[in-house]
Amino acid sequence: MTPRDLRWNTALTPLLVAAVVALALAVGETHFVRADLTRDGDFSLEPATADILGRLPGPLTVRVYFTADLEPPYHRIEGVVRDLLDEYRARNPGRVRVEWIDPELGLDRRDEARRLGIVPATLQVADEGRRESREIWMGVVLLYEDRVETLPTIRGLGDLEFQLTRRIRQVVEDRPRPVVGFVTGHGEPDVAGGEGPLATIRAKIAETYQPLGVDLSGEDPQVPDEVDVLVVLGARAALGEVERLALDQYLMSGRPLAVYRSNLTPDTGRRELHRSSDNLGDQLAHYGLAMDTAIVADRASNGLMPVPVRREGRTETGYVNHPLIPLVTDLDREQLITRGVDTLALPLASPLRAVAGAPGCESCRVLELAYTGGDSVALAEVGGLDAAEYAVPTPGEAPGPFLVIAAVEGRLRSFYAAASPDGHPVVEGSPEGTRLLVVGSADYALKNLGFFLNALDWLVLDAELLALRPDLSLPPALEPMEAGQAHVVRLLNVLAVPAVLVTLFITRGRRRRGGR
Repeated sequence: MTPRDLRWNTALTPLLVAAVVALALAVGETHFVRADLTRDGDFSLEPATADILGRLPGPLTVRVYFTADLEPPYHRIEGVVRDLLDEYRARNPGRVRVEWIDPELGLDRRDEARRLGIVPATLQVADEGRRESREIWMGVVLLYEDRVETLPTIRGLGDLEFQLTRRIRQVVEDRPRPVVGFVTGHGEPDVAGGEGPLATIRAKIAETYQPLGVDLSGEDPQVPDEVDVLVVLGARAALGEVERLALDQYLMSGRPLAVYRSNLTPDTGRRELHRSSDNLGDQLAHYGLAMDTAIVADRASNGLMPVPVRREGRTETGYVNHPLIPLVTDLDREQLITRGVDTLALPLASPLRAVAGAPGCESCRVLELAYTGGDSVALAEVGGLDAAEYAVPTPGEAPGPFLVIAAVEGRLRSFYAAASPDGHPVVEGSPEGTRLLVVGSADYALKNLGFFLNALDWLVLDAELLALRPDLSLPPALEPMEAGQAHVVRLLNVLAVPAVLVTLFITRGRRRRGGR
């Protein structure tokens, strides 16, 4: 290149760069492309959200009541919310409008927020060695026509898209929340009215469903018509014949039923396990799913059980790995009900099995949803709650894996088609598509909240919500390595860094010699 060419090149380069930038800005005013380059699509909306926003029939206003300039770590919440709502607006800029309001700027704004259902949270602030309480606002109101839906307080970012999109669909389509009924009166946890941890779980369920206690103990019990999905959650006492008939006729109406069962009742005070029965075994086997009386143990992959521990004269709660709490990771990933669920802890689980030729399941199919691990075994009898009792193999153990979660889908035949108790009228068959879910464990059902909510969504056929629901299951279980694998990993950890350094040294030396 001649000196003259070099001068021309130096002079024209800035002009060409400026022209390209100006052209890019001009095109960007009317055309834009959003690309998410993260591995897991962290900054992309779920397809269900994009679809709901894309088919909005009218303008939607998203009004955010948010306290500005929050202290760390709360300050990052505002940025995440803004980014997410920018994505919402970009999906349908003509019909999604976002407004930000700081309630701290006026009493009228705070009154408006409260009137719309926003609930301020209390933030503990450290100021010059003192801790003070401060009221902060982090809520969202959705306005569509004359309808209002509110997210009172943003309590987490992991399920924010689910919370917002669910409410958008609700306010736009004006849907009532489905009613989930919980059978009561047989030792089940009072999900519909209990206090403490149950109240927290109920609040989570109530974000999507209306929980309702269902008492079937009357002379002529019936499941209320408004119940969209019914749950029998760990009944420890036997259901009577008319109660069983009520469950049967509920299924025959075509509405879905979930049964979480257990053959054992733990007595934590005495550290004992006692046999119990819900009296539903023969009825469920009639529909196609039987449950054995054996108990599953897994000495290789198991969860934690709370145990009382004496420390300095006080009794505290400690945790030990327990073989009777197998961790289940072998789930059917093709089914929506197990979508996004990594690991389930299923204490005191019993094996399920599909009943070939079941008289109540002639026109239905069985879905095998979850199996225990290959190291699991089935124990015919168990004694106490002490984990040490199950640490060593015993004669008579049956090798796993075992089916522990299954469902039946199709047309069912009534258990009482031949004869009903006391001459009650009976509907003999259900419509096509009736669903029954059976889980061979009941004690940690609400701790496996991700799967529990997935199951409710699947039972009421709400595929859109199921696609949006975040993963609330346990973290993925780590598979134990064999001794040889562990030895190889240790050697790699020790030798990898020195090997890289030696390789770099040799490569650099060869390049120097080659350049001479």
